[in-house]
Amino acid sequence: MGRKSVNPVSAMFFDYNKGNNTSKCKISDCPHPIMKGKHPMTLEKHVEHRHPESYLKLVKAKERIQNLDGDSDNDDYDSRNKKLKTGPLDKVFSVTKKSLYIRMDKEVLLKACAELVTVNGRPLTIFKDCGMQKILKPITQVIGDNFTINPQNIRIHIMDEAEKIINTIKKDTNNRLVSLKMDCVSRLNRGIIGINIQYQINNKLVIRTLAMSNLEERHTSDYLKSVVLKVLNRYDIRPDQVYSCTVDNGANMVKMVRLRTKDNQNDNIQVDNIDEIIEENIDEDDDSDILANNQYSVETELFNDDIQEHLVHSLKSTGLGMTFCIRCSAHTIQLCVFDGINKTNIKEILVKARKVVKKLRTPTVSTMLKKKKLNKAILDCDTRWNSIYDMLHRLYELKPFCELIAGDISELELNNDDWELIKSLVSTLEPVKIGSNTLQKADLTIGDFYGCWWKVRNGLSKVNTELSKAIQDSMIKRQVILMFNDIFVSENQTLSQRENECTPSVDNDNVETDDFELFLKSRSGKFDDVQRIPYDSNIRDYWRLKEKEMPEFYEISQVLMSIPATQVSVERSFSSLKFILSDLRGNLSPTLLESIMILKCNTQFKLATLNN
Repeated sequence: MGRKSVNPVSAMFFDYNKGNNTSKCKISDCPHPIMKGKHPMTLEKHVEHRHPESYLKLVKAKERIQNLDGDSDNDDYDSRNKKLKTGPLDKVFSVTKKSLYIRMDKEVLLKACAELVTVNGRPLTIFKDCGMQKILKPITQVIGDNFTINPQNIRIHIMDEAEKIINTIKKDTNNRLVSLKMDCVSRLNRGIIGINIQYQINNKLVIRTLAMSNLEERHTSDYLKSVVLKVLNRYDIRPDQVYSCTVDNGANMVKMVRLRTKDNQNDNIQVDNIDEIIEENIDEDDDSDILANNQYSVETELFNDDIQEHLVHSLKSTGLGMTFCIRCSAHTIQLCVFDGINKTNIKEILVKARKVVKKLRTPTVSTMLKKKKLNKAILDCDTRWNSIYDMLHRLYELKPFCELIAGDISELELNNDDWELIKSLVSTLEPVKIGSNTLQKADLTIGDFYGCWWKVRNGLSKVNTELSKAIQDSMIKRQVILMFNDIFVSENQTLSQRENECTPSVDNDNVETDDFELFLKSRSGKFDDVQRIPYDSNIRDYWRLKEKEMPEFYEISQVLMSIPATQVSVERSFSSLKFILSDLRGNLSPTLLESIMILKCNTQFKLATLNN
C-alpha cells in the first residue's frame, strides 16, 4: 500500500487521464493546461507560477489536512496501537534515560586514544574529526581541569609511553648478554633499519623491538655501525653485552657494503668484479629484497657472508669482541628453493600453472568456484615465502574443477603429464613448506634449527626427484655458511663433527621410530655420563630443573637458548611498518614513527607496563 497523500492539488485543480498519463488544469484561461504525469510537486509548481490566487487556496487546504492528521494521531495513538517505523539499530538499543554513567578516567582515555594511533593504525588527525569530538567532548568536560584530547597531547602521550618501555628494557638488560636481530627496508622513499633484541629472563624467552630508525645518510658500514651503537647507547647496552647478531641478505644490506667497498679499498673482500655479482641498479625504493629478483648464487651468498662479517667486525673495533654473525636460516632455505628451480627444467610448467591460476582468479571463474564452495586460486609471489608451493598445492586441489569446465574454457586445460608434474612438485616442496613454518617459531633455538634443517633434507631425499636433489645440493653448500661459526659449534658440538655427518642416514629396519631420533642416537651417546634426552623434549624445562644443581651451566644455557636462528620477528615488524607508514601517513616524523613502532611492536609488553 502506497503512502497517504497530503497534497490535494490534483483533486482541486487537475483531471488525470490515465491513458496518455497527462493531467489537465481545470482553472479557466490556463495558457498551458496539459501537464505530463500527476506528480503533486510538479502540479503544485504549475499552480504556483501560473495561478497565484489559486495557489493561496491550495496552501490553506494543505494546512487543514496536516492539522487534522496531527490531532488524529495524538488522540487515537493508544487506541489504534500504531506501529512505529524502526531502523536496524532501534532493536538493539533502547534509550531509557538521557544520562549515562560509565567508568572512565584520564589515564584510561589517554591509553585508548594512543591505541587508536599505534595498535589500530589511525592517523592523529582522527581527533580533529567532528564525530570524534562529539564523543570525546562530554567525557573531557566531566574529567575537568581543562583536559582535552587533540593530536598534540596524544603525540606527547605516545612518546612518553615509548620512553616508559625503553626504561623497562634498560632494567631488563642491565649487565645481561643479549642477541640482536637486524634488517633494513625501504618504505615511501625512507630507508629504515629495524633492530630487535632477544634474551631470556627466568628461563622465558623475551623478544623486544628496540628501534625503527630512519637512515638519513649513505648506507655505509661506518654509518650503520654508528646507528646501531646509538640505539644500544639509548638502552644503556654496552657493546660487550651483545653476544650475537642475526642478519639476512636484504638489498639494502648488500648495497650498504657495496658502497663501503668502493669507499674503503683496504677492506679484505676478495672480489674481482662486484658488478658481475651484484646488479648495479638496486631499487632503493623497493621494500622487497634481492629474493624478488632471483639474483642469488652460491658465490653471491659467500660474498654477502663477507659483507655481514665485515659489518660485525666493524663493530668489534668499539668493543664488540664477543659478537658473532648468524645468517637467517628461514631466509636461506627459501634461497635453496630458488637455486633448485633455476637449476632444473621446471620453469615451463610453472608458466603453464600461472596462466591457469590467473584464469581461475578472473571474476567469472572465481564466481563459479565460490558457487561450488571451492577455495580461491593462489598466485605465487617471488617475495612471499613458499608461495610456489601454495600456488601449486591449491591448483592441484582444483584439478577436478578445471577438468570439468576445460571444455568450455580452454585456458584451464592441462594434460595428464602436466598434472602429474604439478603433483610431483607439490610433494617435493612439502618438506620445505613444513620446515619454513617451523623456522618461523618465535622460541626457535639453534638446536631446533639444526633438527628442522636435517628433517627438510631427509624429506627431500625420500621424494628423490630432480628438483629435490637440486635443493639438497644447495642446502649442502649453504649449510657451511649457516653452521660454520663458534655459536653453532658450542651449542651442537656433539652434532657438528664432519660435513658427512649432516647427510641423512636412516635405519630402514625401524620405520616406527622418528628418523631424526635414530640419526642422533647413531652419532651421540653420553657426555660426561649425562644421558642425552630426546630431541623433542622441552629444553627450557630441562634447564629449569637443573638451575640449582648446575647454576653455572644454567646461566650459560640462558644465553645459548636466546640466540636467534632467524630474524623473522624483524620481518613481522616491517609488516607492521607498512600498516603505520602508509600512503596516507607518509609525513610522520622519524621520532614519532619510531615511538609508534616501539608501542605497536611491543603491544603485549606495553599493555602490561601501562597496567602496572
